Order: sequence, then structure tokens, then C-alpha cells
Amino acid sequence: MDVRSQLVQLSELGILDGEIRDFREKEKSLPAKATAAKAQAAELKERSVAIESKHNESLLKRRQLDLDLQNERNNLRKWESRADQIRHDREYAALMSEIGSLKRTISNLETQIIDEMQTLEDLEKEGEQVKSRTKIAEAKAEEEWTQVSAEVCEVQAQITTRENARKKLLSSLPGSLVRKYETIASKRAGVGVAVVKREVCQGCMRTIPPELFNKIAKAEVVEQCPNCQRYLVTEELSISATQAHLD
Repeated sequence: MDVRSQLVQLSELGILDGEIRDFREKEKSLPAKATAAKAQAAELKERSVAIESKHNESLLKRRQLDLDLQNERNNLRKWESRADQIRHDREYAALMSEIGSLKRTISNLETQIIDEMQTLEDLEKEGEQVKSRTKIAEAKAEEEWTQVSAEVCEVQAQITTRENARKKLLSSLPGSLVRKYETIASKRAGVGVAVVKREVCQGCMRTIPPELFNKIAKAEVVEQCPNCQRYLVTEELSISATQAHLD
């Protein structure tokens, strides 16, 4: 294989590696939206459970208040029935004081029950709203995951296609060149080739010596950028490699 052919294939290899890198980044970022939707659904579900727990606690409290109110009312009836039988003023006054205290306790319990009923009503409304929002969020999360799964599969297929093409290119290049390219690519975001335009390496945007540019322009030698170490190819070769890649 002549030098020009090697440079064209190196350029095509760089194109493939750039696409593989971009697709891998896309593969990582695709689930982000679906993950966020799932997290939101889980948060709403957790909130729904918490509201249900508060509702159960409030319901138990309401039942206990009802029992306490019933007991206090029973006690009040007993004291009131005794009031008719008492003839001594002092004892009667003590009893009426006790009755007054019971009535205040009953009034306080009734107020607590009303408050608790309002709390139950508010929790029930909030619970229904959150349950409704949870169902919508869960449906959205499922839809997002279904969609992203298809997109991830497509991206993975694109990666596989390019990796197969990459293997084919590597097998046709000299082993020493491949090993060096892989070392460079591992240190340069996965791509070991850069186009040179008007004596400027587009990989690191640094100017290369004129004599080096002339060598690269003639496509007679495989040369590296003195700054970023990427293999350098001309725009012409890059266009040829792009065309070969598209074909």
C-alpha cells in the first residue's frame, strides 16, 4: 500500500473514530431524560405513600378522639344524673365544677375532631391529586424508556457498524502504524488524525512548520503534528476519505 492510500485510510479511520466517540456520548446521554422521568415518578410515588401514612395516622387519631369523646360524654351523663340527687351546696358546687370541667374537655375534643376531619379531608384531596400525577408520571417514564430503548439500540447498531468498518481498515494498515495510531488516539479523545489547513493543525489549532506542511501536501510521507502528535492529512485527502466513508 502506497503512502497516499495509507493517509486516506488513516483519515477515514479518524472519521470513524470521531463518529464512534460521538455515538458513545449519545449512548450515555440518551437515558438522561428517561431517568429523570423515572425519578420524578418514584418521588411522587414516595410522596403518595407518605400521604397515605399520614392519613392512616390521622384516621387512628380521629377514632381515638371519638372514643375519648364518647367516654367523656358518658361521664358527663353520670355526673349530671347525680346532680339531681345531691342536696348539700358544697358537694353540689364541687359536682358542678366537675361537670364544667367535663364540658370543657368535651368541647376541646369536639374541636380536635373537627380539625382532624379537616386534616383527613385535605389529605384525601392531596392523596388523590398525587396519585393522579403519579399515574401520569409513570406512564410518561414508561413511554420515555420505550422510546430511549429504541434509540439506544439504533445508536448501538451504528457503533457496531463503524467498529466493524474500523477493524477492516486496521487490518489493511501496517501493524506499526496501527499501534502508534491507537496510542495517539487514546490520548486525544479517541481520534489520532487531524486535518491540516493553511499550515494549521485543526486538532490543536497550532501552526506547523512550512517544510512539514509541504511534505504533507505532497502526501509522500506519514507525518505527525509536532504539538498534538496526531497524524496529519490534507483537506483533499480528508475529502477523499469522507467520500470513501460515505460509499
